[in-house]
Amino acid sequence: MHYRLFVSSSAAAFSYQVDVQTLTAFAGKTVSYGLEWATTVQPLVAQTTPALILECPSLRATNTWASWSKAPAGVLALLPARDTLEYGEALDTPYLQSSALCGVFRGDELNRLGSLDFRLLKADGTPFTGSVSPFSFSLVFWSLEPEIQIEPYEFWHFWVHSGDRRSGTLDDAEFDLLLPDLAMYEDPGAWNAGISWLSDPGVAAAIVIPQFRSVFADKPVIAFTDGARKTLKPVTSDTLGLPVELPLDRAGTLRVQLRDPITLGPLFDSGFVDPWTMCVTLYKAK
Repeated sequence: MHYRLFVSSSAAAFSYQVDVQTLTAFAGKTVSYGLEWATTVQPLVAQTTPALILECPSLRATNTWASWSKAPAGVLALLPARDTLEYGEALDTPYLQSSALCGVFRGDELNRLGSLDFRLLKADGTPFTGSVSPFSFSLVFWSLEPEIQIEPYEFWHFWVHSGDRRSGTLDDAEFDLLLPDLAMYEDPGAWNAGISWLSDPGVAAAIVIPQFRSVFADKPVIAFTDGARKTLKPVTSDTLGLPVELPLDRAGTLRVQLRDPITLGPLFDSGFVDPWTMCVTLYKAK
């Protein structure tokens, strides 16, 4: 069962009325929700932020955490800069799939909402207050049989911005890792990791997370960026991600490195790394 909501606006922060009668079928269920497509967002004044974040604060996902708010977040998408006056680009497929690992929300809470709040954030999670041309997007709600369990979690999104690091540099950053008990120690090797969203760091690099070392991968490389690619295809439960053996829910920190894409040594041009935002997704692979 699924429901598709068409949303349009000409403001960077707005409320959208929802016909809650159409959502009563989700009562008592676990509901997934995700962005299906979005037109580009065009600020009326040139911007310097490398990306915009589209968020729905009304739908603070129980399985999503953001470093800028230190709290659950309803992030829908990262809209990378195409130039200083246009953000976002089409995803690889026009329709969401049931295997998509998106936000998770309680259907009973969804039914109590008379409207949904949306807002644009800068890449560092601070509010975007500029004016924009009209834009639109499609938000899809769906439930699965058997249901996805809210607790214990079977997947988790960890949004981080390089400016929120507790220590390190842009090319070798350490973050506080605030995860619930995912019981990862009970099933080592069952978890995978992937990067669902990544803003342009300005250089070609391999994204390395040392804690993801595994007997199933010779190097803990989770993604590559060529310094021009603007986004990645979001992770699904069918994705062959990087196996995770370390129980990260007990680690306390997450270290992210940008390394030379050929040698995996330090970046030669590390002084040219731009601030970046990424979403690391942990999930139980099928």
